[in-house]
Parts: sequence; C-alpha cells; structure tokens
Amino acid sequence: MGRGRIVTRIIWFQVGLNVVLDYVLIFGKLGFPATGMAGAGLASVIVWTTGHMIFFIALSFHRFYRSGARFRHAWRPRWRIIGQIFHLGWPKGLEQVVQNGLFATIALLVGWRLGVEAIASRTIALQVYSVANVVISWAIASAVTTRAGIASGADDYTQIWRILNSGLLVCFFFLLPFAAFLEVFSPWVVILFLGSEPKAQTLLPIASPLLVIVAFFVLADGLRLIVG
Repeated sequence: MGRGRIVTRIIWFQVGLNVVLDYVLIFGKLGFPATGMAGAGLASVIVWTTGHMIFFIALSFHRFYRSGARFRHAWRPRWRIIGQIFHLGWPKGLEQVVQNGLFATIALLVGWRLGVEAIASRTIALQVYSVANVVISWAIASAVTTRAGIASGADDYTQIWRILNSGLLVCFFFLLPFAAFLEVFSPWVVILFLGSEPKAQTLLPIASPLLVIVAFFVLADGLRLIVG
C-alpha cells in the first residue's frame, strides 16, 4: 500500500520505549526499584500494549486507513469474512502449532535425557536461530507476502514471480554472511551468552557444533518462509 513509513515509525518508537523501560525497571533508575527479569517482562507488556493502542488509533482515525478499518460494528461478527480468514489461515496456524509443539517437546526430551548442559546449549542455538528467523527471514517473508498479495489482486502473475525471486535473492544476501559468521565464530558467540568463566567453558564443545548446524538451517528455513 506504499505506507510503510507509518509502521516503521511506530516500531522504532516501541524499540526506544523498550530500551528506556528496560533500563529503568531492570536496574532501578529514576526512583523505581530494581526488579530484574520481572521488570523486563513488565516493560515488554507496556511496550506491546502501547504499540497495539497506537496501531488501533492509526487505523481508526488516520485519513488513509479509516476508510478500510471497520471498528464501528466490531461487536457484530461477520461470519462469512471470518470463515474466509479461517480457510486462508488454518494451514499456517497448524504449521505453527506443530512447529512450536515440536520445539517444546524436544526441549523437554533433551533436558530429561541429556542433562542441563545439553538443554543450555540447545537454548543458545535456538536464540541465535530466532535472531536470523525474526529479524531477517520473517521480515523479508512478510514483505514478499504483502507485495505478492497486491500483485495477485491485480492478476499480475508475472509480477508475483518477480517479487518471489527478488525476496529469495534479498534473503540469501543477508543470510549467507550470517551463516558464514556462525561457521567461523561459533565459539565466540557461545562466549557472548556464557562469559569466560571456567564453568561456562564446559558448554563450548556442545554449543559450538550446534551453531554450525544452525548456520545451515537458517538458509533452508529462510527459503521455506519466503516460498510458504
């Protein structure tokens, strides 16, 4: 729709607000008590709530969006539209349920069968994967989906293929350096999580090979997200 600046400004506002609230609530600044992880959680709740309220206001009152956003009769369900959304989204929803359930099950099995060191290494690998997945792959996949949807509405199938190919090219342009970095500097990435204490060194032989696997996995997963 060519209105990405509004969304970008709101998201950057959320980032700034999150930084300030984390600093104040985690470390106890400006007269607030230091609450640690509980403060980080509270900051996230405030930031997400504020962001959703701003998006709601923008959709309701901005002159460009208010003609398309229909909140005046939100209490009156439109079952036909709800059915169309469900029909369109249930395959992706099922995929997310299976994927997240599988991750949780694997975490339980790893911790139960292999011990604390294995589950800690798995958590480090999952966090690194999440950075590539959310920051790079999901962002590009969302842009490709939006642009391809607009082209599909115009019955421009040639443009859809161009958008898909461009998305794949951009995705690999960002993911290949990330994967190469993990291949070369995986021990250093583990140290970022654990520090250089002697006890932390015991996880290096376990976590470092997992990050090498993550380096290959993010490439395949980026392809899956964009094509899917």
